[in-house]
Amino acid sequence: VCSTCPAGAFCPFATALPVVCAIKGAYCPPGSSLQSMCPAGSRCPSNSTIATCYQGNFCPSGSVSQTQCPSGSHCAAMASAPTECVLGSFCPAGSAIESPCAEGYYCSNTSVQILCTQGFFCPQSSISQGLCSIGTYFDSAKVQCQVCPLNASSPVMSNTIQNCTCNPCFTGQNGKECSPCGEGTFNSDGGSITNCSVCPHGTFCKSATAVPTQCPINTYCGTGVREPTSCPQFSTSLAASGSISVSYTHLTLPTNRE
Repeated sequence: VCSTCPAGAFCPFATALPVVCAIKGAYCPPGSSLQSMCPAGSRCPSNSTIATCYQGNFCPSGSVSQTQCPSGSHCAAMASAPTECVLGSFCPAGSAIESPCAEGYYCSNTSVQILCTQGFFCPQSSISQGLCSIGTYFDSAKVQCQVCPLNASSPVMSNTIQNCTCNPCFTGQNGKECSPCGEGTFNSDGGSITNCSVCPHGTFCKSATAVPTQCPINTYCGTGVREPTSCPQFSTSLAASGSISVSYTHLTLPTNRE
């Protein structure tokens, strides 16, 4: 009576005795007629046992044990080989799935996450750092560049809202919305916590002025005025006059004739 070939051995046709599976990584279940290698995606600790390759590992054909998935790749359960991760993802050693590079970090390669430098921004899946441009600042809570408050600006690579200062013609505090200089005042330098200056004699300043405007000929401007005042009738003045001290013209009156 023919008996079933036992596990760990194989029985060629018309054999009298089982032949032991001797090749490392071979798998011979009961009833084997030949010696076969452990199938890909599985591991065979012995010639008679087989187990599934766990996720985060891979098992090529003939594996006795599973191999950890290397960094920069991912391995699903029963993987026979690592799958390379795409740029913008992060895959440390032993990854079962491909994960996006986290917000606040960038992944120039898929093996490591690098913390975003202050003044730059790194949204999810970044492969490099983005630069915060003029008029923006890096908000660590939102992990991106934010626009400065109204009428304020900031230099490149600003890393806090406090770097936002008032534009010329405006005044206010660091990181706050700035208000225009009022009529009769000006601010040529900008910058926060800078008061608007009173427009000097001989000039006038409309609202939100950076540089005072010189009073034109035949007008005069006192201190802190919004617009020039015309000289009185029959008088004149030079440009940039700061008071009503003017020169009267000489008039020749017509003579009555009978």
